[in-house]
Amino acid sequence: MIKAVIFDRDGVLVDSEGINVMSAEKAMLTFGIQIDDEDKQHILGNHPRNYGPYLRTRYVFDLPKFREIQLQMYYDLFDETPVFPEAIALLKVLKEAGFRLALNTG
Repeated sequence: MIKAVIFDRDGVLVDSEGINVMSAEKAMLTFGIQIDDEDKQHILGNHPRNYGPYLRTRYVFDLPKFREIQLQMYYDLFDETPVFPEAIALLKVLKEAGFRLALNTG
């Protein structure tokens, strides 16, 4: 019997994939680097710990500093991230049905 439902945040409850790409793009611009569409495809749906080393193989920049800048930009943009209305509706139905709800994210 199912007693709880665990949700991921990014791309499931909130439409955050775009801000992940945008924050990485803006962070790279602070180093004077314009990333291309191929780079953006590596970023999409990934965590910086996964795409940071990829970017480092293509460009010369300070990876720890990039992560610091990118993280701040991500959270600055996150306040404006759209929530999926269907996800909110599902959460309400599950809560009313007595399921325990949890959030797990990278």
